[in-house]
Amino acid sequence: MPNSGNLGTWSRLMMGTPPKSIGLDAKLPSLPFVMFIGMNFLHPGYGKALFEDPLGQKLVTYAGGAMVIGIVVIRKIVNVKY
Repeated sequence: MPNSGNLGTWSRLMMGTPPKSIGLDAKLPSLPFVMFIGMNFLHPGYGKALFEDPLGQKLVTYAGGAMVIGIVVIRKIVNVKY
């Protein structure tokens, strides 16, 4: 028996019962977009520089790509096949 300190997880793995928890990232992948829209609603012009400046447009593109990659990786980690 490994010395992990979490006997519940070890016993579920040994019995073949999948864990019942789902990460928050898997449930709410659109939360950053909702927060950005909310900030733009409360403070008009908040994200203006991100969409008008060429550097801001590159940052938005890279951030969106990183979020998509992160969501895919996290879902692959969370969806464990037994």
